[in-house]
Amino acid sequence: MSDSILTKVKRSLLIPDSENYADGEIEILIASCKELISSTGVSREVIDESEIALTLIFIYTKTFFGSKTDGSVRELPGSFYTILNQLAISRGQ
Repeated sequence: MSDSILTKVKRSLLIPDSENYADGEIEILIASCKELISSTGVSREVIDESEIALTLIFIYTKTFFGSKTDGSVRELPGSFYTILNQLAISRGQ
């Protein structure tokens, strides 16, 4: 059985699988990133199965995980948008 996306993201954030203190925040970030990818025309099937989409989710969660809600803005790296554009062009509908 393959690891869940939550497990993969937690590992990318160096959070042990057994720790669940941040699961809610991470799941919200995963869902937000999937919505962003979907808004470019990429199908849910591609989002759920593509390694490129998983890479985007890693970048997104690493950028925003643990961000303060004090109004300070964190920007996604330029590489996120480059990869997102490539995915949208090659896998968009």
